[in-house]
Amino acid sequence: MGVLDQLEPKSVMHWFEEISSIPRGSLKEGKIAAFIMDFAAKRGLDCSEDAYHNVVVRKNASPGKEDRPGLIFQSHMDMVCAKDQGVEHDFEKDGLALYVEDDKIRANGTTLGADNGIGVAYQLAILDDDQLEHPAIEAVFTTAEEVGMVGASHFDAGQLKGTNMINFDAGGFTEGRIYVGCAGNQSGKLVQKIAWEPACEANNPLRITVGGLCGGHSGGDIAKGRGNGSVILGRILAWLSEAGEKRIASFGSGDHSQENKNGIPAECFVVLYPKSPEALRQKAKDWETKLKDELSDVDEGVKVSVTEENAGAQRCLSYESVERTAQILALLPNGVQSMQRAFPDTPECSCNIGNVELEGDAVVCYISVRSCKGSLIDQMCGKYRALAELTGCALTFRDRLPGWDYDRDSRLRRLVDKEYNERFGAAPRFKVTHASTECGMFKEQLPHMDIISMGPIIYEEHTPREYMEIQSVGVVWEFVKSIISQL
Repeated sequence: MGVLDQLEPKSVMHWFEEISSIPRGSLKEGKIAAFIMDFAAKRGLDCSEDAYHNVVVRKNASPGKEDRPGLIFQSHMDMVCAKDQGVEHDFEKDGLALYVEDDKIRANGTTLGADNGIGVAYQLAILDDDQLEHPAIEAVFTTAEEVGMVGASHFDAGQLKGTNMINFDAGGFTEGRIYVGCAGNQSGKLVQKIAWEPACEANNPLRITVGGLCGGHSGGDIAKGRGNGSVILGRILAWLSEAGEKRIASFGSGDHSQENKNGIPAECFVVLYPKSPEALRQKAKDWETKLKDELSDVDEGVKVSVTEENAGAQRCLSYESVERTAQILALLPNGVQSMQRAFPDTPECSCNIGNVELEGDAVVCYISVRSCKGSLIDQMCGKYRALAELTGCALTFRDRLPGWDYDRDSRLRRLVDKEYNERFGAAPRFKVTHASTECGMFKEQLPHMDIISMGPIIYEEHTPREYMEIQSVGVVWEFVKSIISQL
């Protein structure tokens, strides 16, 4: 007997437990893709797999429904693989150890993978239900979403024939949240050449550290107004430059050990040989008071400290290099640029200064721009290009993640709105996320596609504390079945 056998809806819970037994870390989805292909073959369903292990399963329309517009379901197969310290678990070989706690499903010591395993389970349950009346169905299972939407970015959406799509990679349905748009994202980096000079110092330098900032996601958290370590770094470098501190050995912002360089940096530091250590310590206290006053309601733990380095530096940056870095960081756009008119609590366009790192003879500044509208991303990228040209920096951009703009005339949204009101006696809270989602990839290739994104309550995803609310899984299931029958 399975752990979830007694839970409703039985079909969804069955498939969620089945796929939870299959390792499916990002870029290692071969086993789960093979499982889905076998699932389809056993039911006589048409299926295909591409070079990136993206899978499409097709099911013909119910008798009498052949003339209805086709319906696409989409979710990603991969999961974030994280575990508690001391837990023995091989994510390439071991299945997840599920357990039930009150109204929650968890995994013992690891991430649950409900993001987006529950979407996969919904799709398998739909394909396996021969009693459900439906139009032609195309179920798309993508890969490596958690590491840059690799599968979706290489998926040929032109093979799809449906005109309506339900994406399951969103949470909060039973709290009213249904998503109808997402931001696109353009990331890049600005590279400033620097010059070095001999340190010529006998004493060890001091390190100024600004920590205790919350940091966060450059999309989901950008509107919270949290302190940005790179912006603060620029201000501190400007202060040191104005004070005539010409012996700066190093500086940077963010967590350099993390692969993601485009988050909101939660810390910054400067290492220098000060003219007066005592004066520097006093000024650092003044800066702490200033930052606490500015950020008291968003970064309560901000702290500025001065400590001694264990060893002296062999060289220092030239005064002109430090001054130029301070000027560039002061000029770079950062934060919310405009808000959505249809959703006033959601940014329409934003910029974020990510990590600032010293790499050889250069300062590298990571940047990102987000918007549902590609034209606004283009506008901000133009500003970055102008700044790079004026300051003599090199600017490079990575592949853009496309956005999914809010459609005021969406028939699918109107149907969902009507059904939600009738079922729950209240209007849903339609949302546009300022993060990027795979929906943007599909919308770029198929502009005519009408899309809705929804899912059950999942909290603490990407951590071993992740859980999914059982009751919300069933509510979403019944709602989706109703939408399918109406379409």
